Amino acid sequence: MKLSSVWILAVASVFPGPKLAQAQESPLSSEPAKLADLLAEAERNNPQIQAARHGWDSARKIPTQVSALPDPEIMVQQFSVGSPRPFAGYTNSDFAYIGRGFSQELPFPGKLRLKGEIAKKDSEVAQQRYESIRRKILVQVKAEYFRLGYLAKGAPFSKAIPSCFSRWSSPQRRATAAAWEISKN
Repeated sequence: MKLSSVWILAVASVFPGPKLAQAQESPLSSEPAKLADLLAEAERNNPQIQAARHGWDSARKIPTQVSALPDPEIMVQQFSVGSPRPFAGYTNSDFAYIGRGFSQELPFPGKLRLKGEIAKKDSEVAQQRYESIRRKILVQVKAEYFRLGYLAKGAPFSKAIPSCFSRWSSPQRRATAAAWEISKN
């Protein structure tokens, strides 16, 4: 029973979030979790992996945005002479007018293509950063899984160690037993 609670605590410390509440509500099982399940859960729920994935997703969309032409501008302008009222003076002045216009910025040829290529390289960097973070987290999960497996295999031996103290003299036994109790806590 104590060993399965160690497994749940280890998984909960690696995967904080909403799954922690579900793990506490479910009954404890004596069967340890499978490594593949833990790795899949880490990829789904780890906030560092999620943040890197969202960064990569947004970086993939940038090349199409920077390689597109800038937005066109539509203008309307009115100029009246003599009266401060809008649209007054058009009938009695030759200088009053309403102007309409359209403009489109056209960058130097090849500039947008180069911006798109730079953004594509930045997207590839974001992908590599995501892969690096994902692999780092999965390695941490694997290391913790095997460390807990190693500790679980050694649990029967740790129960036998205090019985070895009985062969020693009383002062040695008390000192070693006290150190053992401290190390367990």
